[in-house]
Amino acid sequence: MFDPTHEIGPKLGCPFKIPNNMKGHGCRDACNQLRKRGEQSCYVETKYDGHRMQIHVDLSLPVDKQIQIFSKSRKDMTKDREPIVP
Repeated sequence: MFDPTHEIGPKLGCPFKIPNNMKGHGCRDACNQLRKRGEQSCYVETKYDGHRMQIHVDLSLPVDKQIQIFSKSRKDMTKDREPIVP
């Protein structure tokens, strides 16, 4: 039974799976790739060199617990990234 009070959506501290993606080689190529696949909509992001991460911030926690960093594979990388988190 559907419970309208049940919260649906992302939760802090619980990483979500990043959907499959494809690399576009410019706007025209990306549009052609989507058209070939019959996609009606998509999400687009600019990818710069570096790592894809999910960063969760919960200001209600003690300062040393407020930030959690997860890798693309959903591994908790907070301790590995300690030098960049003051």
